[in-house]
Amino acid sequence: MRIDRDKLRSAICRLDTDRIRNMLDDAIGLLPPAKLAKLAEREAEMKDLAGREADVWRQVAARVDTKQAKGYEDAVGLLKKLAQLAEFRGSQVEFRQRVTDLCDRYSRLSGFRSRVQKEKLVE
Repeated sequence: MRIDRDKLRSAICRLDTDRIRNMLDDAIGLLPPAKLAKLAEREAEMKDLAGREADVWRQVAARVDTKQAKGYEDAVGLLKKLAQLAEFRGSQVEFRQRVTDLCDRYSRLSGFRSRVQKEKLVE
């Protein structure tokens, strides 16, 4: 069964805070320790990346500016990390717009754009 995350988020937003906390506490209690550890690790990774986000975007541009295949690969790798952060935050629309703007800025660099499209970082 597939869960509609948008509907779930909307329903949760309508609940009072105490009820949400109780539900989350119950859900955490049901998770196997390994899964809980993995979720905590991901949370920490995303918080760390969020703190460095502006710098990572600058690194993406710097790598593309090299106009070399290795730089493009590195840039796309960083963009994939930023895509994970956007998903974590629920800001995929803003991320995709920023990547689209980046591709427009480097419209003559087909090697970069093709790598971005191959990874489905833009629509």
